[in-house]
Order: sequence, then C-alpha cells, then structure tokens
Amino acid sequence: FLTHHHVDHVSGAAALKQRMGLPIWAHRETAERVSFEVDREIEANEQLGDWTALHTPGHASGHLCLWNSKTRQLIAGDMVASIGSIVVEPGDGDMAVYLKSLESLKALNARVAYPAHGAMIESPVERFSAYISHRLWREVQILSALDQGDAELPELTRRAYSDVNPAIHWLAERQALAHLLKLQADERAQESAGVWSLRH
Repeated sequence: FLTHHHVDHVSGAAALKQRMGLPIWAHRETAERVSFEVDREIEANEQLGDWTALHTPGHASGHLCLWNSKTRQLIAGDMVASIGSIVVEPGDGDMAVYLKSLESLKALNARVAYPAHGAMIESPVERFSAYISHRLWREVQILSALDQGDAELPELTRRAYSDVNPAIHWLAERQALAHLLKLQADERAQESAGVWSLRH
C-alpha cells in the first residue's frame, strides 16, 4: 500500500513485489506517477477490511491515509510527522488543499496516528491543530512581508522566514511559494515578472 508517489515512499516497492510477490496498491494519481505497475488502484473511501482509504491530497495529489474507525487509528503517511513539518511542494502539492485535508483528518478525532516519518503520535488532534495553526501563522508572516513592499521570492522568504536558518532558505522558498500561490488563488496576492505584491 503506497501512501503517495514520492521517492522516499516508493523506491523499494518494485523490488519487494518481485522478491516477495506482494501486490502494490495505490491511488490512481499515484499510479500515474510511478515507473512500475500498480496492481490495484484504490478509490477514496474504499473499504479495505477494517480500514477505510481516505484521499488526502495537498502534500501529494494522490495521497492516501488509512483510517480504522473501530480502533480510531490513523495511518497518516506524509500528512503529519511527529517532529518538524511537512513540505508542500508547488506543482503536485497545494497549500489550500493540504490545509483542507488536515482539517478533515483532525475531525476524525483519532486516538493515535502513525506518520511515515517519526514516532507514533499519541495526540493526533493536537498535532493536526498545531500544523494548521503554524501554516496560518506563516501565511500572516508572508502577508506582512508583502506589506513591506513588492519583492521577488528570495527577498520575501528572507522577510517572512527570519526565524529560520538562512542556510535552508532554499527550502523555505518552496514553502513561501506554496503560500503565495494560495494567496494568489484567494485574490490576496499577485505576481508579475517574478515580483509579488499585495492585491488590493
């Protein structure tokens, strides 16, 4: 069962299938993005024994989680991690969609969540709330950066991510862009020739 198509989640799948005869299951949008054959395409809300497949795009368009409503256990994939945050890469990732998926997972009121990265999360609702709050707080920082004047992405990142080590601003730039694209879709920001500004 593949949660999504990113290389750190699929690189051994074909070898496991060949060596152990394990079938590969994934969402259709994941199947379209991997270089090997997926044996079964899983639909949103499909029942797999005691588990329900939940389509949770945002980090990746074909991202799936597994939810057991009886035990209130969630296999969360890359929707959340026990430490740090999750990258939302512009293109396949979408910040607005990611936030919506986080809200839907929070509403499950899971007892425990198993992320792909890090340890088991024993208070998933609190973790999802913290993720949502952090993203919305960062959006405010980006709006504040835009309020300081029109700028290209590197300068906006410097302003909005002053709390982040400059050595990883290259990564922060991708997150800033994801936020800016959301703000653009919300008609709160605009871009022209690489320069971003507030939309009034």
